[in-house]
Amino acid sequence: MKLPLIISLCLLSGWQAFSQISDIASLPAASKSRVMSYLTLANNHAVIYSGKEELGYPAYVRNHPYFPSDQYLHGDLSFDGVVYPDVLMRLNVHREELVVTAPNRRFHVIIPRDRLDYATLNSNILFYNGYRVKENSLPEGYFFILYQGRHAVIRRETAFLDEQITDMAINVLFNKRVRYYVYKDGQYHPVSSKGSVLKLFNSHKKELNQFIKEQHLDFKHATEHAIVAVSKHYETLIRQL
Repeated sequence: MKLPLIISLCLLSGWQAFSQISDIASLPAASKSRVMSYLTLANNHAVIYSGKEELGYPAYVRNHPYFPSDQYLHGDLSFDGVVYPDVLMRLNVHREELVVTAPNRRFHVIIPRDRLDYATLNSNILFYNGYRVKENSLPEGYFFILYQGRHAVIRRETAFLDEQITDMAINVLFNKRVRYYVYKDGQYHPVSSKGSVLKLFNSHKKELNQFIKEQHLDFKHATEHAIVAVSKHYETLIRQL
């Protein structure tokens, strides 16, 4: 299946086209009314709740694989080109599954990746990258857009099951890993530290280093904030040339 036009444009232009995405608040009143009427009438039988049900995990697993938590959060979901408002969702970063729950909360349904345009979850846009992997230099999986400028910043979180032996007992739990990518020169570059960000923006390394000190940016404990702040500031520097 082809990527939606907006997503395709973003992959080719560093997410600048994501400003074209309309959330539910900016949809025409008639469109919102039709969607809300459909959801009210269909209730638990709406098309977004008709997919495969999520499988549970064994009781001995000590934590959960969801981001940002195992609680469902309200967000907008664009499915087959239709925006559904105020949907309860959570992201399973172990199985790479976006899960929704129907109004009665009895079912946990997996959204088909090839029918998802985008979702808004935890105040960020979520999309699935699986169709243009070679072209956009990103691995397959779910990503959050943290910054939508010329040098966009995106985040991917994954989880894997691990066994830890303590005091003759075996604990099975999920270990999570977060990776960040910054768009520059036509591709996405993995970054994880102050050094990797300054290397990417090497042409203004001195100015950025000064900015990091002045703003007290902490790449160890507030990595996400620091990467976004530096990417934004780099754009102001190159605009001054």
